[in-house]
Amino acid sequence: MRNLDSYARVKHYVQTVDGIPGTNTIFCGLYRRDSIRQLMPFPGVVGGDHVLLVRLALIGEFSCLLTIHLQKYLGGLSRSINSQVGALQLRSRVWNQLNLICPYLCRQLFFHGAILCDNHVSIIDKSRLHIFLLLHYLSFIVRPYQRWVGRLRSDLYYIYKAASGDKNFTYRLNVLPDWLLKIPPK
Repeated sequence: MRNLDSYARVKHYVQTVDGIPGTNTIFCGLYRRDSIRQLMPFPGVVGGDHVLLVRLALIGEFSCLLTIHLQKYLGGLSRSINSQVGALQLRSRVWNQLNLICPYLCRQLFFHGAILCDNHVSIIDKSRLHIFLLLHYLSFIVRPYQRWVGRLRSDLYYIYKAASGDKNFTYRLNVLPDWLLKIPPK
């Protein structure tokens, strides 16, 4: 991520880490001690490594090697949300439950807090980042339902066409019950 402003660095990192499983291997790297020292303690949230790297992206650039120097094995804390929340040893039962039920929302709150508290970013870039992160989170949450929503939209169109008396093509519903097609047109 060379020669990018803080907005572009954060945007690139978030899109990458949420796009492909196992891409957060950048976390297992070498960092300048003074940069890490500014960001401690480690965020107490599932995805705290993501929050830490967003905060680092606000400060400066990452340099990645093209060759592998460290192997990452899945398992351990990565095996489940329960194991991650257990490792955090959170004192608040409410925050514990929130991390179990909606870990990405909790991570999102920490992203926004990191941006609000950062002194390296202009107010305009902070606003742009908040909007980007909100839209990205919503698209991430809706992603599993996109196919269903598309089929529902198609069904509603077929029902509209059938109700208006159009007989030029056959109707087959995907999501909604077929009896809706049998409603007589007005």
